Amino acid sequence: SSEFLFHDFVAEDLKRANLIRLGRESVAKYRCFECHHWEGLGMKNRMPELDRDAPDFEGIGSRYRHDWLIQKILSPHSTAMDREMPTLLHPDIRKEATEEARFIASYLGTMVDAEPSEAVLDSTSALDGKSLFAEQNCNACHLAPNEEPEEDDDRYPLAGLSQKWKRPALVNFLQKPDRHYAWIRMPDFDLTSSEARSLTAYLMPSEEQDEAPTPKPDEIERGRELFEENHCLQCHALSRWETAPPPSLDWTVSDLGCLDASPELESQAPNFHLTPEEREGLLLFLHESLDSLNQFVPAEFAQRQMEQLRCASCHEGKVEKVEEVGWESFVSLGAMLNEKKTTAQEAEEDFEDFEDFEEDLSDFPVEATISEHQVLPTLVWAGEKLRADWMEELLNGSLDRKTRDLMPTRMPAFRSIAVPMTRGLSQSHGLPEASPRLSEPDPSLAEIGKELVLDPPGLNCIACHPIGDRPAASGNQGSSINLEFAPHRLRRPFFELLLRNPQRFQSGSPMPQFIYENGQSAAQSFFEGDGRKQIEAIWNYLISIED
Repeated sequence: SSEFLFHDFVAEDLKRANLIRLGRESVAKYRCFECHHWEGLGMKNRMPELDRDAPDFEGIGSRYRHDWLIQKILSPHSTAMDREMPTLLHPDIRKEATEEARFIASYLGTMVDAEPSEAVLDSTSALDGKSLFAEQNCNACHLAPNEEPEEDDDRYPLAGLSQKWKRPALVNFLQKPDRHYAWIRMPDFDLTSSEARSLTAYLMPSEEQDEAPTPKPDEIERGRELFEENHCLQCHALSRWETAPPPSLDWTVSDLGCLDASPELESQAPNFHLTPEEREGLLLFLHESLDSLNQFVPAEFAQRQMEQLRCASCHEGKVEKVEEVGWESFVSLGAMLNEKKTTAQEAEEDFEDFEDFEEDLSDFPVEATISEHQVLPTLVWAGEKLRADWMEELLNGSLDRKTRDLMPTRMPAFRSIAVPMTRGLSQSHGLPEASPRLSEPDPSLAEIGKELVLDPPGLNCIACHPIGDRPAASGNQGSSINLEFAPHRLRRPFFELLLRNPQRFQSGSPMPQFIYENGQSAAQSFFEGDGRKQIEAIWNYLISIED
């Protein structure tokens, strides 16, 4: 019956449930349990975001400019991108707030690194930095320094960085963004010192002189007192202080305090500038679903993180186009081979066409790197496609192998979420996060697989793909995935599905369909064209290749 398929997206029950879900996310986002105590909160199998940290204060005086610190303390919500930190000094209703912010900034300014580094930058570095900004697809999350935002553009602006950063600190930050903030949304691109300097030269072509007067000792002391009075260490860490006191505030659910929509002058509660939906969701959640914080659903965690970290900004778009290398011919060939085949004769005819096409590949320039058809992989299939151990290494930045040597865009590291994200992506496809050990290869199958992969009578994968140190026959070995890593990357069932129909998983892929819907492949001289047996032989060959 159609009534079972109907989805009423404005149903009151659904709206209420979504508000409760928003409230749950807001409890973690605003780190409520750093101040409030709830004895029912467990330590195991709980919502991972409850373990989020905040930026620490180690060396903060060496990183940020005095005037910027004042504004950040005074009005943390001055930019739409920074909404987690509450307003504590209430400048709209307290005239002394500005002076207090200056005192706290003066105290924070005393926290400097022992040996501040210097950043040597020049105009050449800035040009290199601009190229790097494009290659690493920084525009997916950031507005370029001279770029005007479009309507509803939610990318983080990079104009005016010189008002916030000291140049050497920005260089250090770009090399390790999570050094002072483990859960920062900015990932680690494993930039070299030279790359970080070039990127800094592009993002911050000039450095402002810090003209803040040297604070007096009594101003620093008053800043220290205000720092303590405002309980900054409930969220932020600083080694010169003892551990912050444990959360102690009573957990009384009401629309006052932090949830007050219009705080009065006498209110001392932090103002998180909650949206009406967040406020309503928090009240509903705290009244009805608090126990759910002790439930960890990995698939839902992955979904939340993909949205918060803007994963689709890169993975649903194309890489910066550098140079065309004739991939249109590959795509045309793929379209031809993807037509339904009914006879082995037709398959052989198409395979002869491919052999003729392979000879033309030698004309493509070796120095070509990226084609307009080479895209970053979609994440729709990630949990079904990738082995969990590979995913975890990829996300935590410990993977020491690159699947496409000439692909300039890097997959950055998201260390704080690597383990739960891996579990979530796997679970979202109903698969375990544990990766099975690769089986020992069958030598006889491996030998047949080798012929299928390397020789023209076979499927001749080497025409496009490098295998270990052996380059692709096209000479364009850096732009296709190195097949040596396939068994270490891909789950075995997905490997077969991919070979059967690459276009199903990556629209526009230059990889043609070699195995047709009737199970036959173009290589009729192996296993009488049985595609499944050929895939098994190829797999055995690939797992026989030693690292």
